Amino acid sequence: LKEKNPLGTAGSLHLLEKFNITKPIILVNADVLSDINYKSFLNYHVKNNADMTIATYLHREKKEFGIIETKSNKVLEFKEKPTFMININSGIYILNLKCIKSKVSKKKFVDMPDLIKPILKNKKVFSYPIYEDWHDVGSKFKLAEVRRKYKKI
Repeated sequence: LKEKNPLGTAGSLHLLEKFNITKPIILVNADVLSDINYKSFLNYHVKNNADMTIATYLHREKKEFGIIETKSNKVLEFKEKPTFMININSGIYILNLKCIKSKVSKKKFVDMPDLIKPILKNKKVFSYPIYEDWHDVGSKFKLAEVRRKYKKI
């Protein structure tokens, strides 16, 4: 597929219309590396009769500072450099093209959040937790970090 102008991750999906695709497609952001089991991921999507399935990754985020919760300047709680576990979007999706037809146009830039938000209102969207290795390599620093890690293997 070739874009004449940048259309965003979701905006370029309209280019697939000419292929008459009726089965779900797997979409992976270019800056993601993962050992996800795509067969299990697809089976999960089909089993749930989903319109879209978003692979999620449990991310550990350690805060650099202590966090203080207050109300009217009264300290209610103090947590010293807490660690939060949050589900993040892994940048790996399965979607049925029929559910996006009215959401993307031929000349409009559309990124995945712009596509997902309206689909959540009236379509079946599932989360698929991944436990396999997952890396965002969207920056030079993160790419170098992953290269160092895999050099050791």
